[in-house]
Amino acid sequence: MADSVATHEGSFPATKERTTDLSGSLTEAGGGAAAIVLGVLGLVNVAPNMLVSVAAIVVGGCFLIYGGVVASRFARASAAGEVRRGVVGESLTMESLCGATGIILGVLALVGEDPAILVPVAAIVFGGGLLAASGTSARLNAATASPEREHHSEALSLVLGPSFLIGLTGIVLGILALAAIHPIVLSLVAMLTFGVSFMLTTSSFASMA
Repeated sequence: MADSVATHEGSFPATKERTTDLSGSLTEAGGGAAAIVLGVLGLVNVAPNMLVSVAAIVVGGCFLIYGGVVASRFARASAAGEVRRGVVGESLTMESLCGATGIILGVLALVGEDPAILVPVAAIVFGGGLLAASGTSARLNAATASPEREHHSEALSLVLGPSFLIGLTGIVLGILALAAIHPIVLSLVAMLTFGVSFMLTTSSFASMA
């Protein structure tokens, strides 16, 4: 009886952590949806210069949240001996750095600096961050997948392919925008695609929580 109670009580921290991860993932999905809406509105010529800057800030926030969720899952996996502990810091640092950089660039563009330069740079940063995030998620997924959750593992692997491609697309769009080829339009498209990527990965992470 005592062992049963202890086991039941010991399950509360893990349940709380998974609930926190799910909450973070849902917030990330909301940010992804907001980036999509902002991108679409900007593309139909509703204050495009302002909305592209706001979208960059939103996507940067998504990266910060994503980094926290992945680091939390890595921390649990490393505590269980499933992955090496050093990867936790590497993952959190990369996603957080990309998110913080994008937020700063978005804020500067919003307060009057040239969004045709700053937001494309943010798109390149986000694209690189998404490439790194895809690799991090793949390692985490491979390390923590259990036999009964193998179908979730396969679903996440399918999503990570498009996420990798979206990262590459974001980098290309950012470079083209910096070359003065419709910079605001291409930046809006990049932010919109990043929003789609976050919604895709969030749905898969939520199913594994």
